[in-house]
Amino acid sequence: MNVIVRGEFVPNVASTMGAYYFSKEFALKNENKIILDIWDTAGQVKYRSLIKIYILNSDYVVLGYDITQKETYDSIDSFWYPTAKEISGANLYYLIGNKADLYDKEVVSECLAREYAESNNMKFFLISCLKKTGIKEFLDDIIDELIKN
Repeated sequence: MNVIVRGEFVPNVASTMGAYYFSKEFALKNENKIILDIWDTAGQVKYRSLIKIYILNSDYVVLGYDITQKETYDSIDSFWYPTAKEISGANLYYLIGNKADLYDKEVVSECLAREYAESNNMKFFLISCLKKTGIKEFLDDIIDELIKN
């Protein structure tokens, strides 16, 4: 979120506790502006009951995992995606693999995640917050989708 909202990578950020709200304004090519309202929800099991509040009536749901932590990927299929589908009513889902800069420590292959995304009609992006790669493409896609809809 720090990279998206503030444009900076902050090392050793504490895990999200509950949920945090962010808002970011983006300038469009036609000089109009669009504002993204973003809820960053905690991934820990003890906060799962709160998730339903934050994803209700969401236009888009972004499900992220750490490519070096298999349990974060596994939780997408076992909890996050089914819960989001049931509650959100979202038009579009994104699957985001983070820490692409740590490809040498990857335990969830890009191919596996891409196949999962495709089979569930999700858009897939591989990003690195540290290197700031893939983030612009991801944000451009969300903005393009919002403009289309």
